This record gives sequence, C-alpha cells and structure tokens, in this order.
Amino acid sequence: MNTAARNLVDQVKKLGTLPTVYTKVNELVNDPNCPASKLGDAISNDQVITSMILKLVNSALYGFPNYIDTVTKAVTIIGFKQTRDLVLASSVIDMFKNGKANEFIDLQGFWKHSIAAAISAKALAGHISKSDPEAMFTAGLLHDIGRLIMLEFTDKLPLIPLIQKCKEREILVYKNERKVLGFTHMDVADALFYKWNLPPVLKEAAVFHHAPQMAPRFKEEACCIHIADAIAHALQLGNSTDLFVPVIHEESWESLGIPLDKLPVVIRQVNSSYPDLVKIFFKE
Repeated sequence: MNTAARNLVDQVKKLGTLPTVYTKVNELVNDPNCPASKLGDAISNDQVITSMILKLVNSALYGFPNYIDTVTKAVTIIGFKQTRDLVLASSVIDMFKNGKANEFIDLQGFWKHSIAAAISAKALAGHISKSDPEAMFTAGLLHDIGRLIMLEFTDKLPLIPLIQKCKEREILVYKNERKVLGFTHMDVADALFYKWNLPPVLKEAAVFHHAPQMAPRFKEEACCIHIADAIAHALQLGNSTDLFVPVIHEESWESLGIPLDKLPVVIRQVNSSYPDLVKIFFKE
C-alpha cells in the first residue's frame, strides 16, 4: 500500500469509520440466520438511507412492475448482499455530498460521472455469468472516490496545476498522478477501502479499474469497471477531472465474453436509467 496515500486518508476525520447503518447491515448480512425483516428494520432506522434505497429499487434501474413500499420487500426481492451494497453506495454519497469543489471539478459533475459508470457496470454485469450487478453498481459508483479525498488537500498537493496541465496538453490526468503527486487516486481508494474493510471484490474492481489485468483475484470485475468508466466518459455524463475518454483495453472486453452487439443495449440502459438516478441522488 502506498504510504503517502494512506497518510492522506488518515488525515480526513470523516473517513474514520463507515456510517453505523452500514456496519450494522454488514453484520446482519454475515449472519446466516438473519431474517429479511430484521435487516429491513436496521436500514429503516436511517431515514435518509431508507428513502434512497426505496427510490433506487423503484427506479428505471430495476424496472420492477410493482411498487416496492418497504425496505423488507426490497431485501426479499434483490437479496441481502445486494441490499448491503446499495446501503454502502447511499452512505458514501451522503458522506461526501458537502466535499470541496473547484473550477475543474464540481461535486455534481463528479457524482454524475460516477452514477453513469455505476449504471454501465450494472448493465455490463447483467451480460456476464456469475456476476453480481449490485456489487458492480457500487464499485462503479466508488471507482474514483480517491479523487474526492485528494480534493480535500488542494492547498498541500499540486493537484490543480496537474489537472490544468493535462487539460492543456490533452492528456489523461490519472497517467500523470504518480509522477507529480507520488501516488494515484487508485492508491488513495486502496487505502480507504482497506481502512473501511470493504469486500475484496469491491476493492479490486475499483482500485484496478485503470489496470484491470493487474487485479490479483477479481480481474473480470476490474475489467467491468474499466469499461464502464470509459462508457461514462464517452457519453459525456458528468466529469471526474479527466476530460478525455480512456482507451478500453481490448483484452478487457474479450475477458468479459460479452458480444460486441450488446454494447448498444448497455448504452440504452445507461441513457434510460441515468436521468432517474440523477434525480434520486440530487433531488432534482
């Protein structure tokens, strides 16, 4: 683990622990005897998370024919681990909603890019056998979280000059982070996920999204986020500082085993679900 990135994460007080609701939900999910009603009750104690979970499961992202009016029903329909992943996603967005912004990155633009990547990842996962679409949705939502933490230190890090220089030269920011800063936003995410003790599949999928073939155990999931990130950039949905579309590694697409003619289907799913989720997360 990169020491400088770990020190950066340790300096942000709000990152000390995950919200209580996620910790409790994770504990219950790991209990094989836990009934859906108990998990639903634990989530319902947090009104903000409850509201977001119900809006998500009733959105175009899922397309369920009947309205789901309780968290317990949502748990029963989408599953325990899947609900936990949505609680994590909702908790993190709520945690960072008042973070720093600047002329190169605004928080809405950042989260809009992350939402588009999350929808893309979930849609891609739907075409992959033995994949977990909700885990990929959460990994997609959190894949650039390291950049938000880096923005907390623009007074100490030459991050803004780096972004400016990359914009002028029309090159990708992430490829120059280590040379200028000594670490990358993936290193920062790695340190954060370690601190929070998140599931390895989420950690690897997000941390290795720019180098999926280097993922030790979950290469397929890392490839999924790698491609989802590129799709979000290509569709110009939001902005996470990189103003240009990252190149998709050919072997990453091949490793997923998704026929190329499914790509337009994925893009339609993104365009269909994106407006709904933006309204949910930003209450527009």
